[in-house]
Amino acid sequence: MAPFSYINKIMKSKNFLSWQRCASLFSLFFLIVGVFSPLQSFAKEENFQDLLNQLSTKDFSEKFNIVEEIVQKNNPETKFILNALLEGKIYSIKSTKKVVFTVKENKKYTTTDLVNNKPLGIFTKSEVTKVRINNKIRKKIKTSLALLDLAHPDESIRLDAVKSTYKSISKEVVNTMQLLLKTEESEDVRNQRWKT
Repeated sequence: MAPFSYINKIMKSKNFLSWQRCASLFSLFFLIVGVFSPLQSFAKEENFQDLLNQLSTKDFSEKFNIVEEIVQKNNPETKFILNALLEGKIYSIKSTKKVVFTVKENKKYTTTDLVNNKPLGIFTKSEVTKVRINNKIRKKIKTSLALLDLAHPDESIRLDAVKSTYKSISKEVVNTMQLLLKTEESEDVRNQRWKT
């Protein structure tokens, strides 16, 4: 049988048509995945930003709970956000109610998106409001930062976390250190924890 005739026969067969259907389905599947993956990522960013926006509340009890939720989300920017709160660099834009990272310089407030790090513009003092925290929230943030570092996959970060001296180490941190010690693989980190 000539090669072209053989190929033509295969293309007309039921198996080939079934294979075509499968190929079409696979193509459709990967197309859907390719379209929805960025959308899902965008949705997660939006949800996290919605949570951050709640920090603008004046209720400190509510703000304390929001900080707890931010920690639990374990977003890649969580540590940066917590440190920025401690440093007083988290503000809310009055016109949009969006909570952002802010650097104050010469009476101007340069803002950046906390989720994607995109610049959002320069504002005046009357256009933004500082997100304020009390001592209870401040202590919660320091404890959370310590716990995040103690459970970090990087050994050097865990070691630095153990060596770091906080003004007050909570019972929560001590208990966590004891639990993590049982599974710690690094001898340096284990020894440092015993010293601590």
